[in-house]
Amino acid sequence: MGYWLTALAVIVLGFLTIFSVGELVLVLALAMVVLGPFRRRPRVYWPPMAAVIAFLVGYLAVAPLSCFATAVLPGEVSPVVCSSLLGVQYTGTTPYNPSSLPGVYAGVVLAAVAGPVVGLGLWFRGRLRRAEQPRDETAGEERQAE
Repeated sequence: MGYWLTALAVIVLGFLTIFSVGELVLVLALAMVVLGPFRRRPRVYWPPMAAVIAFLVGYLAVAPLSCFATAVLPGEVSPVVCSSLLGVQYTGTTPYNPSSLPGVYAGVVLAAVAGPVVGLGLWFRGRLRRAEQPRDETAGEERQAE
């Protein structure tokens, strides 16, 4: 029940912040709702959830988030500088609306790495746990007797 309440809270937060980062929060909420039935199966739940989170982190790190324009005399062209969280600068002249594609590309690359890495990590962890479990000696004897 707590998981679904958290997912609902993330959806509400996404709608409340729709004009800033709400779209990204709604993507996370959608992933939570879609993957919710698998939350007790870590090998199924965490790789796609890690990919979604990595995409959002990559997007927020590289996409232009804040823009500044300098005031100029009438008739002159105003330079506009937009920057990302990592400090990547996008420059242009008024009116300037930088593309968010670099953020999408960075997010896709991070997601393509994070999902498989988490999946492999969980797979190896499962194999190590199975290798550490003591073997049942009587099961082997019964098989030999048959």
